[in-house]
Amino acid sequence: MLIKCAKGYYHLKNNFRDAFNEEAFCEAYLEECFDNDSYIVGDIAAGILRLKGFNNDPKSPNYFGFIDDYLEVSCVVGSPYYVLRRLTENEYNKIKDNPKLTETDESGFVINELTKESFDKESLVLESNPKRRPNIELNMQKINSIPQGKLPDYLREEPKKETKEISPGFGKVDSNAQVQSYVSSSNGFDPSKVQNRNQFNKNRNNNNNNNNQNKNRENKKPNNNNNQNNRNNRHKKNHQN
Repeated sequence: MLIKCAKGYYHLKNNFRDAFNEEAFCEAYLEECFDNDSYIVGDIAAGILRLKGFNNDPKSPNYFGFIDDYLEVSCVVGSPYYVLRRLTENEYNKIKDNPKLTETDESGFVINELTKESFDKESLVLESNPKRRPNIELNMQKINSIPQGKLPDYLREEPKKETKEISPGFGKVDSNAQVQSYVSSSNGFDPSKVQNRNQFNKNRNNNNNNNNQNKNRENKKPNNNNNQNNRNNRHKKNHQN
């Protein structure tokens, strides 16, 4: 059966349980989805028409050779369905008068029964592979070795030492040099005027020691007033007796 409608020219190859309805097909047809498909399968379940497109590419999952699998797996068993093959206008004009080329199969899809094959347990032989030594080799020299990389050219050259001025009078010094600062409680101390710092520190320590010795001597001197008072008290007691 050939069909000419607003959606193109088709050959109705299968029409199980008189499922094809031209008006319902045109309403469910979407040009964006089915215009490039060579076959269109429509199945009806619960009064709802569903269309599925298939093409001529054997590598595609929608190859028309999978139509039988689609009907068996994705469609309800015994539900009405039809299969349309798209035709060009020339193909339609050539076969429209040939009844053999325009036949429609209305017998429906036949589900093949599964046949169980007997399994002979005695013929089952399990083969085991012989044990083999592992082929893993460890080279400790490579494991413990330190990878040596190549330095870039700009790191091979010796870095230039930069100098900078710290304060006027001291001149330029190395930027990596350690700068020592001095703190003194004495008024008028200027570390820049001291030429021999070790001698200065030695003299300062000697002065401190001399001051400490003088303080100790003053603490050891007897108190004359206290001694005189003690003598007067003793004299009074003797006189009274």
